[in-house]
Amino acid sequence: MHEKLKFSFGHIFAFLALIFIGYVSFTAVTYFLKGNYLIGGIVGIGIAVLLLIMLFWLQLLKSVNQKFEKYIRQERVVLFVFTILCFVSLIPYSHFWTIKKHEEEIVSSFKNAFLTTSSLFDEYNKYFEVRVKSYNNYLQSLDSLDAISSITLQKGMRLQLKPDKYIELDADVKDWVKDSEKGISIWNVFIIGNTNDICNSLISWADLLRKQSSVSFLNEKPEYSSTYDKTQIVRNVVEKLKANESFFTEFKCPVPLAWVTGVIAVFFLYLPWLIQRRSPKSLVTIWGKRKIRKQGGTLSEPTAKVHKKTRSSDLTENDVAIKRDSKVLTMNDDDYGKQKTARAMSLDIDDE
Repeated sequence: MHEKLKFSFGHIFAFLALIFIGYVSFTAVTYFLKGNYLIGGIVGIGIAVLLLIMLFWLQLLKSVNQKFEKYIRQERVVLFVFTILCFVSLIPYSHFWTIKKHEEEIVSSFKNAFLTTSSLFDEYNKYFEVRVKSYNNYLQSLDSLDAISSITLQKGMRLQLKPDKYIELDADVKDWVKDSEKGISIWNVFIIGNTNDICNSLISWADLLRKQSSVSFLNEKPEYSSTYDKTQIVRNVVEKLKANESFFTEFKCPVPLAWVTGVIAVFFLYLPWLIQRRSPKSLVTIWGKRKIRKQGGTLSEPTAKVHKKTRSSDLTENDVAIKRDSKVLTMNDDDYGKQKTARAMSLDIDDE
């Protein structure tokens, strides 16, 4: 039923275009929905799968070697649907490039957020050392306090200001900041798409350090017992991160880069169908009836009467004359054959 399906470089370009369109659409939808990876994944994978099915369906319909008129109608419908689907897939695709236009501002705000996160814990560690040292000096100045009591009070302060959970958190946050700073890009949706989570984490860490440092200890001087409060600084950073949401959720006219890359990607999707060979027996193409070249001009090949005999009423005078002359020639040939046979028989009789 089908000609041999051709697998060529066109399929490689088409698969790359499918992956590209699917990932860009997934990224754009995730940004638009403020980090909803589930819906973004469904949209991205759905677009890629639908385009893949339509792509192979088109190629399959073009490869048939029978019932051409039936399948050419189906091919036209599938081609139309495939084209519409390509343009629909470019809606989230183009939104990504609109966001990318503001990449510098977005990346800058995230770098600032990571820098603030890192300094939040670094400055707290310095705050901790200064406070513990000043408290230790104060305890040593007390003559009424023995060494054991002094050590006990210092240990209590250390456990309060820097518990084991904080030490683990400090290490984890620094590793996270180190890894994240390397991958800050509009293409990395798994960092920028987590804007809400990053903002909530920053606020919770600042609040944790504030509460952790708000405890006063026995006979501690007021100038050294101040609370470590960076809440306002963190909130300013969070506001800048939140401001990026206007870029993520606002639809605008596609930028030129979206049009250029979109047209190229869609062209790659058509390559398997364009490269696929149509059966030479087919008298119809996607655009209509096939034209054939004959001497004296270009004629449209008939569809229903190709193999029918020519009726006598359709013959011209020249055709009749040619047929009549042909019969005369045939009759003359027959007479010549009979004469030759009779002459041969008479020679045989004379020899006897």
